[in-house]
Amino acid sequence: MGSEYDRVFALKDEGKSMSQIGDLYGMDRRKVKGILESLTNVKEYHPYSLIDKSKWLDIKRRIEELHEINNEVTISQVIDDIKEKYAEKIGVYCVSQVRESSGLIRKQRKYGHFVREANRPKRVEWALARKAEKEMFSNVFFADEASVEIDNKTSFVWVKACDPYAHIAERPKHPQRVMIWLAISMMGPAEIKIVGPRESFKSEDYCKVLEDFYLPAATALYGGYCRLAHDNAPVHMSAFTKTRMAEIGVEVMPWPAESPDMMPVELAFAYMKERLRSHYKPKNKAELIESILKFKDDFLTPKYCQDTIRHIHKAMNQVIDREGFPVRGSKD
Repeated sequence: MGSEYDRVFALKDEGKSMSQIGDLYGMDRRKVKGILESLTNVKEYHPYSLIDKSKWLDIKRRIEELHEINNEVTISQVIDDIKEKYAEKIGVYCVSQVRESSGLIRKQRKYGHFVREANRPKRVEWALARKAEKEMFSNVFFADEASVEIDNKTSFVWVKACDPYAHIAERPKHPQRVMIWLAISMMGPAEIKIVGPRESFKSEDYCKVLEDFYLPAATALYGGYCRLAHDNAPVHMSAFTKTRMAEIGVEVMPWPAESPDMMPVELAFAYMKERLRSHYKPKNKAELIESILKFKDDFLTPKYCQDTIRHIHKAMNQVIDREGFPVRGSKD
């Protein structure tokens, strides 16, 4: 029985399928599967196809190293590397077993915003400082501007299989859009500012928005005892803006550069755009503006704002876990 198992494992290591192994040895496919599954009862996997089994630990470390060097490495590349470096032949099954035992899983790549190396430690330091202070952001307005366009098409549609064009939707080259300013806090949102088509948005205009929209909300919801968190856009950080904010009594929470992933209002913008696309479906600019204002009344409830702002704690933990190595000084 032992030699039979060895032959099955060796063929699987060489990349043979269970059906191929069954055909070679006159076994039922289920029996081949049972033999291979018995491998789970073995504490440490050892490939049976190696000529020199003393090389196994080095080969295993090399397979793990190849995945650390290149997280896009393919099984064929691993097999070729092992053959060239150790003069040994391994198969798909062998590489799969090493991946599994090393805790490697295959995930679809996703893309986030770009963060320059110089700003990574600053982001971590900011997150660690807020955690040390036990910051709950209970009196902070998170604010930003965004461009919102008419886009009524969802990502997926049901179509007849025989119609090759039903899923193709027309899209204007320059869809109608508006720029808005939005701020949310644990107590609820401020009124939304719709920037007119002929309005500029320089430092002076931004300060006017703060006077007309932020300060009334700060007074109504917090009696004026609150802080403003905004990113480091030039219009937010200009000398004029800083001077004017000091004059009108706007207290600002410093914000790390290139950190939209920790800014709760960005989640509110994404939710707004999704609702506009799937729920309101505006057809022109007037309906777009009306839908944006209606979204505030329908969906930007204090409960939603609270849940969205609490997400910042998860985002800070992710920044610390993902980018915290330079700050901790760990080089081991």
